[in-house]
Amino acid sequence: MLVSRAVYIKGDFSGSVKEGKGKKQNYEKKYKQNENKERIPNGDYSLVKQNCGQVTMTLLMKGKLESGESVESYLNRQGFKISVSPNINMSKMQYYFGNTAVNEYEYQAQKSLV
Repeated sequence: MLVSRAVYIKGDFSGSVKEGKGKKQNYEKKYKQNENKERIPNGDYSLVKQNCGQVTMTLLMKGKLESGESVESYLNRQGFKISVSPNINMSKMQYYFGNTAVNEYEYQAQKSLV
């Protein structure tokens, strides 16, 4: 059995996208400044405090739900704390948002079964 590693959240995530693009531009700037050196510094990365899963969750929290409430506010009310493990974060998102859908079609199908 394949376990879905997705969750569909209805809302406006333009703030998440904007901040994510800013992070990418910042990395590309650092890359260009250091491209002739042996290593490309990514001083923002930390396995414990700033890993890819944690950055993704921070970006997700910049979104707004259909109700207008921020994702961050909603998750804070649930008692959510970002985990070092992406799998734990995903499982919690699936629980809080009640689905494992990868798109709106799957989301509607799952909701109709409830």
